[in-house]
Amino acid sequence: MRTDMSTDLHLLDPRHLAFLDRLHRSRSVTRAAEQLGLSQPTVSVWLAQLRETLGDPLFVRTTEGMLPTPRVEAMMDTVRSVLEGLRRLSEPAAAFEPAQSEREFRIFMTDASHITLLPRLFTHVHAQAPGVWLEAAPIRPGMLQAMENGEADLALGLLPDLE
Repeated sequence: MRTDMSTDLHLLDPRHLAFLDRLHRSRSVTRAAEQLGLSQPTVSVWLAQLRETLGDPLFVRTTEGMLPTPRVEAMMDTVRSVLEGLRRLSEPAAAFEPAQSEREFRIFMTDASHITLLPRLFTHVHAQAPGVWLEAAPIRPGMLQAMENGEADLALGLLPDLE
């Protein structure tokens, strides 16, 4: 068994962590494999890899099933936290809800847009998204960079120099 894990952290595949969680809950390699939709030989290989990577037997076969070692018990909260974090990362982004939004949008506008569009735009946005604030800014040099770095959100009007 290895004692230096720093070079083997790349072996902690999220699928292996999910298996570790299922095995901890079910106490059965076969049941854990079934729950994950994998073959028993596949998860047996994963268990061997985890044992090597983590330098611990992880589970001991008994008449009552696969019992976790103290090392597994100590790390399960972290394993489950990592898995939950990965689940949250893979969730689709929340849809924009105008009625609940409380953000500011900065819009570059031509002088003509200030006169013709801005009053109607303010009225419409306030009705649909009362917590949204619009800031109108005049067209100026550096506008593209402001939009690229998040200082502004939109540019309205005839802007042939804007890519």
